[in-house]
Amino acid sequence: MRILVLLVLGVNAAMAADIPLRPANGIYTVVEGNSYSILDANGNPVTNMVLGSLGLCDPGPVGNRGTCDVNTPALPGESNGMLDQSDIAIWEIMFDPTGKDIGTRLLFCSDALPADDGGDVAVTGQGRDQKGATCGQGAYSWTNLPRTYTSAVYQFEPPAVNGVEVTRYTPAFNTAGYIHAAPNSAYNFISDTPEPSSWALLVTALFGLGWLFRIFSTISDQHHRSRNNTLMEAS
Repeated sequence: MRILVLLVLGVNAAMAADIPLRPANGIYTVVEGNSYSILDANGNPVTNMVLGSLGLCDPGPVGNRGTCDVNTPALPGESNGMLDQSDIAIWEIMFDPTGKDIGTRLLFCSDALPADDGGDVAVTGQGRDQKGATCGQGAYSWTNLPRTYTSAVYQFEPPAVNGVEVTRYTPAFNTAGYIHAAPNSAYNFISDTPEPSSWALLVTALFGLGWLFRIFSTISDQHHRSRNNTLMEAS
C-alpha cells in the first residue's frame, strides 16, 4: 500500500509540470485539465506567437444555439442542449526566474464552473504579473478573458462523440494561439475526458496489480521448485 501511495504521489507530481507539446502534421493535440509548453516541430520552445484566450461554448438547441461570447451564461453541471460556458484555453508567456521570456505556456481547463470538474483547479500558470493565475478563476476566469491578453476568441464546441468533445481551432492571423513561424498551425482541444488524477489512479492501480501478480508468480514458482527438489531428494 505504501508503494502504491508513493506511486500516486509521484505521478501527480509529474503531471503537475508543463507537458512538452509538439505538433503532429501541424496540429497540436490538447487534453483538458493540463498545462503545456508549446514547442515547434523541431522541439524548440515557441516564443513568437500571439498570446490570448479561447472560450469554448456548448450550443443551445438546434435552430437557436445562441451566441458564444463573454456574456454566455454559466450553467451548473451538464448543459443538456442549453447555451453554456464550457472550456477555457489560455496562452501565456513562460518566464524564467530572472523574468526572461523562455517560451509559451498553454493552459486548458474544462467547464468554467470549478464544481463541474474539480480537478481543473490545479491548472495554473504564472499570470501576466508573474504572481500566479488559475485557469477558470480570477484573472483567468471567463468574464476576464477579454482582459487576459490582447486576443480573446470564442467558438462553439461540436457535439460529443461517446462522451468526448474534440474541437478543432485554427487561429486566424494575430488571434490567440497564432504562431508567426507556423501560420497554418491548428489545435485539437479534447474535453470531457477523465481528469488527470483519475488517470493517475487508474494507471497506478493497473501497475500495482501487475506488480502484485509478478510477486505471487515468483512465490509460486519458488514453491514449485522447492517441492520438486524435495521430491527428487526423497527419491
